[in-house]
Amino acid sequence: CPPYGAEKELMTIMTKLPRRVDRTDLRRIATLTRARKMHRCAVCPGYIYKDEEYYAVTIGGGGLGSLKHPARAHTHCLENHFSRIAAREAAR
Repeated sequence: CPPYGAEKELMTIMTKLPRRVDRTDLRRIATLTRARKMHRCAVCPGYIYKDEEYYAVTIGGGGLGSLKHPARAHTHCLENHFSRIAAREAAR
């Protein structure tokens, strides 16, 4: 039996996510972050709980407003977030 807490560490090693995702076609930068408090996901109606990993999506070259108030998305909701942005850009 592994020691207490080793299962969680093993789980994070097995699910290695990219630290930074750049979508230059959408001018978006997603940075993997660990939540220090509870947030709402920008894509699904769920919550991002404390100590859970999520992506903070900012606008590339958007200035301080984008850095201070990023869109937050679960790790499994990131592609849905990018597809929503692409559909919105295509509608313009």
